[in-house]
Amino acid sequence: MIRKKTFAFLAAGTLLAGVVGAGIAYASIPATDGTIHGCYSSDTLGTGDLYVIDDAATCPSGYTALNWNQEGSPGVSGYEVVTDSYTNTSAQSQTSSVEVNCPTGKVALGGGGSGSFFIQKSQPIVSGGSAVGWDVQVHEEGNSSDPITAYGFAICATVGV
Repeated sequence: MIRKKTFAFLAAGTLLAGVVGAGIAYASIPATDGTIHGCYSSDTLGTGDLYVIDDAATCPSGYTALNWNQEGSPGVSGYEVVTDSYTNTSAQSQTSSVEVNCPTGKVALGGGGSGSFFIQKSQPIVSGGSAVGWDVQVHEEGNSSDPITAYGFAICATVGV
């Protein structure tokens, strides 16, 4: 008799494990469209319990649905460094400037420059509220008639797509 009870218990346990396993196998987290479904509770203590649910499930009473995309929010893409230079050969000028523009649709995240003399200006070029490039100006002290070269770079990327 003891063996029959043990066998029946093992058979029931195996059946239960199979049903649970099948349920897990068919769960869809994230959903096929990449959405992750969750539920959160905002109690008066502000602890805010959060848990993830299957896309077919619903949140229990007292919880609010919260869904987000598996890929996350739009960010920065298409990162590139654009460079340029300009040499001023005029004997009457002690300054050289270069403007480095980002490709259309990209913004300047930063930039800088260098030259054979000191940098007088290194700043973003702003158009329509966005930095679209970088402006660098170098200056020579003294009265040299040597050419003055300004080198500039802009760190450009697509933002928010």
